[in-house]
Amino acid sequence: MRANEKARDICATETASTFALKEKGVFTDVSRTMVRDLVANLDVPLRSINSTINVVAEALGDEVEGDVSKRNGTTHKNINHQCHHVTLTLPDGQTATQLAGIPHEVNHTSKTQLHGWKNQAAEMYSTYNDGMLTDHAEDQKKLVRLFAEWKRECKREVRGKKALARLPPADVVRLLSEMMENLHSSEVVCQLRMTLGEEQFTSLSSAEKEAVDFFVWAGCCMHKELNAAKGGNTRMRAWWEQNSVDGPVLLMNKDNVAVASGGSSAAKDQAVQVSTGGGQKTLDLAGSVFRHKDDKKGQHDSLQYYLEMELGFTSQWPDTNATCKYLFLEIILFKKESRTHTNIEQNVFRGFSCLRTEEEITCWASYNQCLTHPYL
Repeated sequence: MRANEKARDICATETASTFALKEKGVFTDVSRTMVRDLVANLDVPLRSINSTINVVAEALGDEVEGDVSKRNGTTHKNINHQCHHVTLTLPDGQTATQLAGIPHEVNHTSKTQLHGWKNQAAEMYSTYNDGMLTDHAEDQKKLVRLFAEWKRECKREVRGKKALARLPPADVVRLLSEMMENLHSSEVVCQLRMTLGEEQFTSLSSAEKEAVDFFVWAGCCMHKELNAAKGGNTRMRAWWEQNSVDGPVLLMNKDNVAVASGGSSAAKDQAVQVSTGGGQKTLDLAGSVFRHKDDKKGQHDSLQYYLEMELGFTSQWPDTNATCKYLFLEIILFKKESRTHTNIEQNVFRGFSCLRTEEEITCWASYNQCLTHPYL
C-alpha cells in the first residue's frame, strides 16, 4: 500500500508543471498570443483573463506563474507607455470607444497621467483646428475659404476678449459707449472684441501672424497620389532612353501585333512607335487577366483554384507574388486545346519574363509600400 502511494506521489510530481507567463519580467510570445486570442477572438473580457487562464491550467494539472495586469499602462525597456481611450456619443445615440494614442511618459504618477491627457487633447485640437480635408469640387473649395475666415474671426475675438479683460473699467465703458451709437446692443461686445483682437494681431511679428492664421487644405489625397505616381512613372520610363539602355519589352495590342508581323515598313514603325510596355502596363494587363471587373472574363476563378492547390489559400490579385502568376500562365497554356495564350495573356507572360519590366515592378512595389500606403 505504501509503495503504491509513493508511486502516485512520484508520478504527480513528475507530471506537474508550471506555466510562466513572463520570462525575466517580460511576457513571452506564447503568453502574448494566448491573451490576444482570448480577448480578440474569443471575446473574453480583460477582467476575466487571469481567471480563465488559471481555470484551464488547473484542468490540465498545471500551475500558472504570474498574472496579466488590468491597467492600461505598461513599460518597454524601462519606458512607461500609457494607453488613452475616449468614449464618444455617435449621431444615432450609440456610444463608441476610440483609441486616443499611446504616448510614452516619464513615470506612472497621477500628475504625469493628467499631463499626458492634456498633451493628447491639445494635439488633437491643434490638428483639427489647423485645416480640413475635402475633395476638389468648387463648393468644397469655397467651404474651405469660409472655414479659414471663420477661424480668423474666432482667433481675433479670443485675442480681443483677453485684451478686454486687461483694460481698466473706465476704458471699457468708454469704448462700449462709442460703439453703442452705431451698433445694436447685442453686437457691441462681439465687435469690441474683434476690434481689440485685430489691434493685438497687428502688433505681432510676421512669423507669429502666419502661425495664428495657419490653415491647411489637404484636398483629396487620392488625386495627389495618382498625379505623383503618374509623374514618377513618366520619369522612370524616360530613364531607359536617357541612359541609352534597352528598356522593357513592348506589349502590343492585337492590331499592332498583326501590323508589325505583316505590314509595310512604315506601318511596322508606326505600330512600334505607339506601343508601350513596362511595369505599369504589365500590372494593368495582369489585373484584367487575374481580376477582371467582369467575373465572366479573365482567369480569376481558375487562379483561385490554383493558389489553393499550390499554396493552401486563395488570394485576390495583386496580393500574391508575380512568380505564382507566371507559373499559372504556363499551366493555362497547356490546358487549352489551341496551346496558345490570348494576346493579353501573352503580353502579361512576356512582361513577367522581362528583367527590365521586373525592375520597374519592383520600383512600383517599393513606392507603394513606402509612400502610397502610409500617405493614404
